[in-house]
Amino acid sequence: MRRFELLIAVVFALLMPSLQAAAQGRTDGDWVLLGEIEVGRHLDKDSLGLPDDTPAVSAVRLAAKGGRVVLTRVHVSWADGSVHTEDRIINLLDGERTRPIDPAPQARQVRTIGVIFDARQAIAGRLVLEAWGQRPAPRPAGRGIAAGANEIRLATARPALGHTLDALRLDFAARQLDQIRLQVDGSGAHIASVMIDYASGPSQTLSVDARLLAGGSTVWLPVDSSRAIRAVEVTPGESTDARQTPAMTVIGRPPTPAAARKAAAPRTYRYEQPAPPGSRGVAGGETPVAAATRAAAPAGSAAANCITSTQCTPVPVFFGTSRALKKDTQEIAFTHDRSDALTLGQATVTVPRAYRKKGEIPRPSWWDLARLANPWREDPARHFTILAGATKVYATSEAFLAEVMQAVATGGTFKDHAFVFVHGFNVSFEEGLYRAAQIGYDLGQEDEPFGTAFLFSWPSAGELQGYAYDKDSSRLAVPQLRQFLELVVARSGAKQVHLVAHSMGNAALLAAMEELVKKEEVRQHIGQVILAAPDVDAKEFEGIAARIIPVTRSWTLYASSSDRAMVASREVHVGAPRAGDLINGRPVLIKDLDAIDVSAVSTSIFALNHNVYADRKELLNDMRRLMVFGERPPDVRDINLRRMTDQSGTYWKYVP
Repeated sequence: MRRFELLIAVVFALLMPSLQAAAQGRTDGDWVLLGEIEVGRHLDKDSLGLPDDTPAVSAVRLAAKGGRVVLTRVHVSWADGSVHTEDRIINLLDGERTRPIDPAPQARQVRTIGVIFDARQAIAGRLVLEAWGQRPAPRPAGRGIAAGANEIRLATARPALGHTLDALRLDFAARQLDQIRLQVDGSGAHIASVMIDYASGPSQTLSVDARLLAGGSTVWLPVDSSRAIRAVEVTPGESTDARQTPAMTVIGRPPTPAAARKAAAPRTYRYEQPAPPGSRGVAGGETPVAAATRAAAPAGSAAANCITSTQCTPVPVFFGTSRALKKDTQEIAFTHDRSDALTLGQATVTVPRAYRKKGEIPRPSWWDLARLANPWREDPARHFTILAGATKVYATSEAFLAEVMQAVATGGTFKDHAFVFVHGFNVSFEEGLYRAAQIGYDLGQEDEPFGTAFLFSWPSAGELQGYAYDKDSSRLAVPQLRQFLELVVARSGAKQVHLVAHSMGNAALLAAMEELVKKEEVRQHIGQVILAAPDVDAKEFEGIAARIIPVTRSWTLYASSSDRAMVASREVHVGAPRAGDLINGRPVLIKDLDAIDVSAVSTSIFALNHNVYADRKELLNDMRRLMVFGERPPDVRDINLRRMTDQSGTYWKYVP
């Protein structure tokens, strides 16, 4: 028997390298499969050791195959001695994958990938975690630089020795291109600007201001694809000795065929001029759009370059507001003053792909503003920004719905979904846009936002001292919110419209829905209703909920004793419990309402909270499974949502 066992071990040892090599042979675009971690039902941790000949990669990611896996820790050890640990909950359904883990500009070899997990098999069979590595961007190889897939190496030039370099010109055969980038070979360089010399028509100068290390590359720069380019002229950051300037290579991307472009980008972002001045709007009277709006972001601007180079993602947010329009401004803006009419519009928020964690909304600090420029400005590659010139208001509800239906129809993976976010106490109009865009982006996958984002912004004063003003404003905004919801839910074309409200926004939402749920054309399209820390009297909440919950689909209450708005409300309503607070240690219990105590997590993902950002992502993960997959009750979505039962009923509690 021992000889037989030894024989089996030898055969397995001989087969293992070939099996691992076969696994590593698979690729997916820029990603290559490094290996697999088999998830056992009786294990809670495992690791993958990789051989010395494993290809160097710039990042790793994990993908679930065969069922659901809930990760609580990911630990990556690199060959250079560095380690990276992520202590957070990552819920992966079958086929889902993480975002890139520990990305770096330089490629490195991975030694081990360790995980701590809880497995939940969605289907019978083998359940594994696939470990993938991202292949590095093209690097210098021998003389010159190799271009990647769908890229063309156009020209390489080095300045003549002994000359002062003011500009370096790279000539090549004229051809049409969508984008170009510059890569340096040998040593670093500071590129101030790039002049594009077209075969016909005027040239184009792009501000770059990029400091590149050896082998580094600029971001992709947008060019006029309708005209052929014959040369690129590079201007360094300052006059330098040519002997210190490396060779530069210009690489281009040819225009994408129309059919391929449509398939590659199911959602199209268009910057359009708003309605002409003098048109009649929903708000009544003349809409001063032309005076309040300037042209869309021009090619070469920081925002346009950021979007084109995929450093940030544009997220359109359609909005309805009962705020008064700000007068005498270059951009469309809204104040905290109240309006009796509903104004419909659209804004585009840029979301940075790096420099943030899920749930965060990075905005420039005073130091950032002073450092970035004079006059002060934001950096769309690092901060949430509202795209200048892209905000518009619509002359009629029909014009609003026409663009809404087009956005819903081209919504990609989540085209059947939309959500309406109703902000709470102490939120400005701009902060509401940021939060709606952040929720949409973080509920999506990769860089495709979830469905179509809508915001209803009522006239909050946007300051802690404005509690009484905000309370009246949310109540007075009910007619406009009801009108907005009826437009979006019944006529947007989305099959499911989810409703999300925070703190005082719940009071307006509940009041509006009392009338709306009586209409079948509205009721049939309402998806999930999520009430986060509702600042509503508990007794009043119970009465309203009893009337509207039975005729709608699914309701979830996130109650929190640590919510900032709840703390403010508690000081005002002494002795009058609020529906979003804990009462006798548990949330309000109502039939068919999934009540969850999330005090241990924080509900700050629903409010900007000034400089305090959410550092826990559990609510976003829970919302995604609820809104995308409709999973109920809560404990089937997350192992940390524990079912609690007492004599009063059942609720759930988040237990870290």
